[in-house]
Amino acid sequence: MWIPIQPGDTGKVLAERIHELASHRSRKVAKIITRKGRSVPLDNRPVFEDWDEILSHKEGEEWKVEWVPMESYVDKISEGMKQLKTNFKSH
Repeated sequence: MWIPIQPGDTGKVLAERIHELASHRSRKVAKIITRKGRSVPLDNRPVFEDWDEILSHKEGEEWKVEWVPMESYVDKISEGMKQLKTNFKSH
């Protein structure tokens, strides 16, 4: 799938774009790896480290994305209940 990257994009913005377009919000992006093997930080830092990297970027480059399943609302409640139960047992 072709995902557009803008020079000012952050890792967080790119991960969200991939999450929406490629997985239809069914999986979460765990890692983005460039063609050269650099791991893109999934935070507010820029996707590209410097202008040289922007200029050497080729349209259509294949980057790798590692996925993890989305945690469902039920899973979160269940985990919270287990934690609460554990806290009560320990006191």
